[in-house]
Amino acid sequence: MKLRKTEINKILNQDSPSLAKRFFAFIIDIIIINLVIVYPFNSLINTKTILTDVTINFNTVLVLFVIALLTVIYFAVFEFYFEQTIGKLIFKIKVISRTGKPSFMQIFNRNISKISFIVLILDCLYLFKKTGQRYLDKLTNTMVVNKNEI
Repeated sequence: MKLRKTEINKILNQDSPSLAKRFFAFIIDIIIINLVIVYPFNSLINTKTILTDVTINFNTVLVLFVIALLTVIYFAVFEFYFEQTIGKLIFKIKVISRTGKPSFMQIFNRNISKISFIVLILDCLYLFKKTGQRYLDKLTNTMVVNKNEI
């Protein structure tokens, strides 16, 4: 969907969804990711070893990388094709581009911080500025809006 300049300006002048809405939408997505992506890999990951052993074997690192990549792909695919993940759908918020229809790379890049909890926290700290955007939202020229505002 290509947004006209007046529609984009109207959206930019409205408030972003509350942090609570975004947080709970994210929690729902994390629950889904745990059930669909992480749970099938449980037998391949020994969490006791990860938490206590300094040397982690290559297979564990590979499995954790695959889980992280699939997590980013979950967010990117849903946001690219539907403009929202399941959590965002429930809370009636969605991702838009400030320039019209977002590209897949734009959406993928805005979600790359979800590959690591620490990187995601750093990305989210930017939310507390007046813009209500994550840092990667700003870099990728995307934003999260209330669905009923469009």
